[in-house]
Amino acid sequence: MRSLPRVAQAYIIALTICAGVLGAISIPFLSLTWSRLVALLFFSSLIALADIFPIILPREQSEVAVSTAVKVAAAILYGPAFTIWATLLGTAASEIILRRVWFKAAFNVAQLTITFAAASFIYQVVAGQNAVPFATWNGTLALLLLAAVYLAANSTLLALIISFAYGAPVLFAWRSNVGQVFLYDMAMISLGVVVAILWPYSAVSVVLVILPLWVVRHVYQIMTDLESQTRKALVALADVIDARDPSTYHHSLGVATYVEKIARQMGLEPDQVELIVSAARLHDLGKVGINNDMLYKPGRLSKEERERFQLHSEIGAGVVGSFPLFTQGKDLILYHQEHYDGGGYPRGLKGEEIPLGSRVIAVADAYEAMTSSRPYRQAMTPQQAIAELKANSGTQFDPLVVEAMLLALAKEGISPGPAAQPSRQLELGVALHRKPELQA
Repeated sequence: MRSLPRVAQAYIIALTICAGVLGAISIPFLSLTWSRLVALLFFSSLIALADIFPIILPREQSEVAVSTAVKVAAAILYGPAFTIWATLLGTAASEIILRRVWFKAAFNVAQLTITFAAASFIYQVVAGQNAVPFATWNGTLALLLLAAVYLAANSTLLALIISFAYGAPVLFAWRSNVGQVFLYDMAMISLGVVVAILWPYSAVSVVLVILPLWVVRHVYQIMTDLESQTRKALVALADVIDARDPSTYHHSLGVATYVEKIARQMGLEPDQVELIVSAARLHDLGKVGINNDMLYKPGRLSKEERERFQLHSEIGAGVVGSFPLFTQGKDLILYHQEHYDGGGYPRGLKGEEIPLGSRVIAVADAYEAMTSSRPYRQAMTPQQAIAELKANSGTQFDPLVVEAMLLALAKEGISPGPAAQPSRQLELGVALHRKPELQA
């Protein structure tokens, strides 16, 4: 992305000006003796080095870096002026080396400079100059306030740029940032305190902290890589299952696309949308436990075969539920074949007993299936599929979800049309050949 909305650009410019003002007014307070100048260059270099190797978080494509520990140590040891310049110089150097787009570089430098200026200032005000962490009650309180100010300022400034740049609600963006990196930030703040305690004894002793810093970064990188790889593996498995039959290839992707449109039309929170879309992408994983002869049988399923087939939602939920990263999506997959009137499976839930995400997936699943060709039937037109959704609204489907689907389709120029009459076959429940409900 090479451009930003004007409001986001104005926000970044305002932060940059603020950071520049902080840098300018802090110069008289630097008191740069030779030893402090060496320390400033040392801390700036450590910050730059740490920022060159960030950890990329898989979901929001945001970053975290071990430089937080270095900045915390600077804030405790040398006060606001020193911290402002160490952060500004170190972060700017890393942004130049990484060749960031201008707005990313400007935002990162400004946001971090402001955040650590505030954190260092509150620490110095409460603890006093040259205070040793934990040596007094004031020092302990100052550390707690430093952590609180850092977390609040960092997450708020990030949430605002996400909101301005992408239109996401500020509260959602704030929750996402805090929830995703809270433990990591706590670990970095703790290591920063250790660096600050060791530094007065010997600068060389700080080398002892490099290994823990590297280990924390390495472990966190493994965790984020594992989450990303797990998601990709499950999505790939879902695609393989779809590809078992050319007529259903990319079915899950199509369902996820419609789910996103419905969820956004309903005004759901972005985290809800993400969760439901993820579940939709994996909703047919349970078909891995259904053999091909049954899955693609040209005739009707026997009672025993039908009962076996209906286990696929439970099998899929079991597969997804075995991964802690996908626990929330488990129930959405488990209940996506429930009917609004209680006639579905596996539990016979009805109405709002069925998770909202499952009700959304059910409508998207049916529409995608009806508008796609199968070996045993031709694809319906969008108007015919819309008619079936309307005919089964309140029985198989949640009326509000159906309404949202129709509005989403209308935005794409797809309207019911004059030929949108429900078919007698579907009303009798036999149009999909093997199953009475509208599903893939």
